[in-house]
Amino acid sequence: MCRSYEQAGLISKEAGDLDAAVGFMERASFMFQEHGTPDTAALCLEKAAKYAFPVLAHLKTSLYSESFISI
Repeated sequence: MCRSYEQAGLISKEAGDLDAAVGFMERASFMFQEHGTPDTAALCLEKAAKYAFPVLAHLKTSLYSESFISI
């Protein structure tokens, strides 16, 4: 299920819907954390921050700080 959300984030990014892409990646990250893989959760948040940077620069800082908290 975690990977499904991650893939949905990638598809949303390619479709140009960055808000949805970031949301899916955050959801995937949360699920990875629940399943005991914080390193993968942090990678998801890092990808989300990269997607969001051009349009949603204010989210990038909060996404990076969440990834450090989860580790």
